[in-house]
Amino acid sequence: MFNQSGYVKPTEMIAIIGPSGSGKTTLLNVISQRMEVSGGSFTKGEVTVNGRHLANGDFGKVAAYV
Repeated sequence: MFNQSGYVKPTEMIAIIGPSGSGKTTLLNVISQRMEVSGGSFTKGEVTVNGRHLANGDFGKVAAYV
């Protein structure tokens, strides 16, 4: 089970690091709503930006990753 929370200040950059195959890209794809979790899995919680819930398709308006 993955349970994570945090806060990123405006203009702040963060890094998600780990070994190859540990799920870094999958995590970002799920958070950014580019990928849905597989059958039998579920997500709980929300992504908020400036105190507002991030709606479907809004991730690209407020964040980016490479």
